[in-house]
Amino acid sequence: MAATYDFGLDATKRHIAVGEVLCHEGGTDTEVFQVVTGSLDVERSTASGPIVVATLTDGALVGEVATAMGGNRTATLRASEETLVSVFTQTEFAAWLNANPDAADAIAAEARLRFNRSRASAVLANLFGLENQAIVDAIVGQLQWTTLAPGDLLFAQGDHADAAYLLLAGRLHIYATDEIGETTLDIEVGRGEIVGELGILEDAPRSAGARAIRDTTMAMIPRDSFEAITAAYPNLIVRVFMTVIDRLTHRHVPDDRARVVALASTIPNSEPLLFVPLVAAVEPFGSTLHLTSSNLEQYVRDPNGHGGDARAS
Repeated sequence: MAATYDFGLDATKRHIAVGEVLCHEGGTDTEVFQVVTGSLDVERSTASGPIVVATLTDGALVGEVATAMGGNRTATLRASEETLVSVFTQTEFAAWLNANPDAADAIAAEARLRFNRSRASAVLANLFGLENQAIVDAIVGQLQWTTLAPGDLLFAQGDHADAAYLLLAGRLHIYATDEIGETTLDIEVGRGEIVGELGILEDAPRSAGARAIRDTTMAMIPRDSFEAITAAYPNLIVRVFMTVIDRLTHRHVPDDRARVVALASTIPNSEPLLFVPLVAAVEPFGSTLHLTSSNLEQYVRDPNGHGGDARAS
């Protein structure tokens, strides 16, 4: 929970009705707000539409980053109930920060955490097309934050796959070699990408290494959390595999060797949920074979017949 600050100012009060917007993403106003009573939803735009990345309640401070550092608003603030806020001008807030340097450091740390959570929520929504707020909240609640300087190693090829990472800012070099030292993967990934998930899905050592090209901020999803989230939301597996397939089919190093991506599920009744959309997504990139419990035996007997109703292309 964020700390509550006493600004000792006779601040202007503003009443916000349910659903009313206090400020808009991209706006250039410079006021700082503190919630007195009620709550504000923090909304960010994504390719899937606006999502709520946080809800601010009594005592929460917001708007201080854009006010202190300049720039446009990074989110829209909308009242989720009848809300009363205190409003501080840029001059008032700057004077208070100068007079309270210790509080200023704490406010900066809280703002950084809130900004990272906001960016992570937007990345997840853009990456996976997540429309279910519960999924975003579940993932963001498990994240840990980490940073790399240019040249720092995130993980090496062959390392134990203990986490996946969301890139919030910066850039990584992803690389791999085969048993004779020839390069098999040499790409860069940037903000909005997920890396390290393949080793968890395959339950295998890292198939590639990753090193920071420049200052990089990431949200780390520990292996246990990743497995728990995908078990709770099986459809997320489809989204993850789509990102893996996209990366494999857009690698920068020519590779004529056959590549196989296989997925099997032990989740009861998961057939329509998981595999129908996955097969449809994979088919444009190469041959596919969709085996089910009903057509497997026939396929074994007659592989060239594609197992009766086995979907192949």
